[in-house]
Amino acid sequence: MVNNNPLKHILSLELNTGKKVFLLEKNIHSVGRSSSNSIIINHRVTSRHHGSIIKVIYQKKDRDKFDIAFWIVDGDFKGNKSRNGLFVNTQKINIHKLSPGDIIIFGGVEIRGKYDIFNSESQVFFSNSSQDNIENLPSLTETETNIFNEDIIPENFNQSDYQELKHIDTENKYFTDTIAELIEGIIFIEPENTKIIDCNQSLVEIVGYANKEDILALNIKNIFPIDIEILKNDISLLLDNQYQSIFRESILKQKDNKFLPIQIKTRIIQHGEKNIICLSILKIEEQKKLEELLRYRTYHNLITNLPNYKLFREHLFSVLASYSNHEEGYISLILVRINEWKEIGYNYNYEVAEFVLKKIAKKFKQLISAQDILYHWRDDEFVFLLAQNSTQYVDKIKYDILQIAQQPLLITEEEIQVSFSIGSASYPEDGDYEEILLQKADRTLTENYYEYVKERC
Repeated sequence: MVNNNPLKHILSLELNTGKKVFLLEKNIHSVGRSSSNSIIINHRVTSRHHGSIIKVIYQKKDRDKFDIAFWIVDGDFKGNKSRNGLFVNTQKINIHKLSPGDIIIFGGVEIRGKYDIFNSESQVFFSNSSQDNIENLPSLTETETNIFNEDIIPENFNQSDYQELKHIDTENKYFTDTIAELIEGIIFIEPENTKIIDCNQSLVEIVGYANKEDILALNIKNIFPIDIEILKNDISLLLDNQYQSIFRESILKQKDNKFLPIQIKTRIIQHGEKNIICLSILKIEEQKKLEELLRYRTYHNLITNLPNYKLFREHLFSVLASYSNHEEGYISLILVRINEWKEIGYNYNYEVAEFVLKKIAKKFKQLISAQDILYHWRDDEFVFLLAQNSTQYVDKIKYDILQIAQQPLLITEEEIQVSFSIGSASYPEDGDYEEILLQKADRTLTENYYEYVKERC
């Protein structure tokens, strides 16, 4: 489905090196230094997994209308807190429901984020609107939300499939065996104290306990340890009759302390005259694995398995922001081109060409320290991001690169000779911004490559 909704939820990151805007369209956005995050901030004050932003979808009584909100959680989605903390509007938080205009500090004042809602039709930011306008955001239609993955949410999540749950038999059960077979997992809790009062066998199996009695002995926080505050807020909204049901992604903690990604639907059913909260649980582990694979393919070269151009730009932007206005911050770039790449492509098949890249990548990785990073820049180019810019260290890496070219590559009993053109730039001597540094490094690399071409002519 195409998302034609004019309202865009955004996170603007303000760093010393500039500003980046991220559309919050996924169900969960992870933020931090690790390249596995959906929002990467490779800054010295941020943790590898500094925070998580969770989308919650509220289904109104009119079943075709939805509201959306975002919550932010400190640390990863498995209970590990960030090193330097997460702050919203100067207050340190563990979990917080975001409002337009909220200022988020990711570990230090150098990394400031701002949550907002932007109307692409009127070109208005809701942080600049009155509080009445913010509280009366227009509801979205199902097609405008574009959040239900039809390959994952089965038909049994529809309203009609839950009608039988309202029929409570003499044994005070909340579902039949037929319903239990249809739905991945169901758990019932009392709205006043979130006490677990019943569940189906599917839920027992998902959580990994031996029987239902083990589940009934648990506190709901034992199962949902990270986002219990979101659940309490959901319950409050349902009891106030504001919404019919609420959808979001979550993490379920199993008996063996492993965390399982799930989709959760929260709604109210009636037991006599009493309201009971029903949580419907659907495992999405395979979907998450696919998302991680797609993300890896986006940020890595699949031949050498090195981080690629896109991830390099993300890292360089954040590293420069980390070092701006700090005298102790120094980095260097070294661009390396394989001079004979075109000839290799003409004279050998793609398998040989791939093998050449893998060999060179392996040799290059052996040259650098744990603080440095090697990227596969383009087909025939690599880039070193060095954690220091001393002339001695940079010259040593350049020398070692050229030494690799002194020994031919032995591939299927054939020797292939390669040589390299090199360009470099250092921060802050050669520039303060990524484009300036890249232009300087690329210019010197191109000059060296022309020298190589002249010698061949």
